[in-house]
Amino acid sequence: MNQSEKSILFAQMHRKGQPLLLYNIWDAGSALAVVSTEKKTGATALATSSWAVAAAHGFEDGQLMPRDFMLAITQRIAACVTVPVTADFEGGYAVSPLDIEGSTAALLATGIAGLNFEDQVVGGAGLYSISTQVPRIAAVRAACFRASVPTFINARTDLFLQQVDNGQHAGLIEQAIARALAYQDAGADGFFVPGLKDKRLIGRLCAALEMPVNIMLDAPLTPIDLETGCNVARISVGPLGYQLACKDLATRFGAGADDVLCLSPRS
Repeated sequence: MNQSEKSILFAQMHRKGQPLLLYNIWDAGSALAVVSTEKKTGATALATSSWAVAAAHGFEDGQLMPRDFMLAITQRIAACVTVPVTADFEGGYAVSPLDIEGSTAALLATGIAGLNFEDQVVGGAGLYSISTQVPRIAAVRAACFRASVPTFINARTDLFLQQVDNGQHAGLIEQAIARALAYQDAGADGFFVPGLKDKRLIGRLCAALEMPVNIMLDAPLTPIDLETGCNVARISVGPLGYQLACKDLATRFGAGADDVLCLSPRS
């Protein structure tokens, strides 16, 4: 399959109530390890985790890894597997729509089928306003259009990650819906809500949106059937795979799990 065909296939994998389980990998080796288990795990697509990719190469998360280094890793991953790969693009390594369009074009050249694009101000505080984030998403879509690749754009909101009190999340649902609808109008295909854990609220969000909703599990072993009733279309595990791999490696040499050095995730 070529890149466009992979992008179309990847989009078709998002079905409400039949969620796509994405294993977040951090290099070509971890990508090959996951796809080698496809018959048992159903790993028909892969996703990178910006935190895991950065930590695996000695960087903190938050676009502190040089963009060209990240692109080289992403390109190698996409070249080593035949399944669609979606990349964690953070904030696009740029601020202005014009610069984001150029940065997205460079990412598309790696062969990816999808990307995550977030609304938090990387390196700053808070989230971009809807009026600011919408043209940024439109710039990502414009780059995809120019490249003639129907890339799946997963618009991420950090509303719930930045509110550490889960008891306050119900009050953020309407804001999340407003962002989702605006992001969809700007060209997004999916909506990613890391940090939202209340199944009732997840179900409420999914019911309000036609676009696929992506959640992130707290642990890779959380039973998936507990999530499908919410009508989510995509489930990812974020940096947990990398963290568990590091802890497993260290404990095999006698270290306690709590002694393992893992760079602190930004999210």
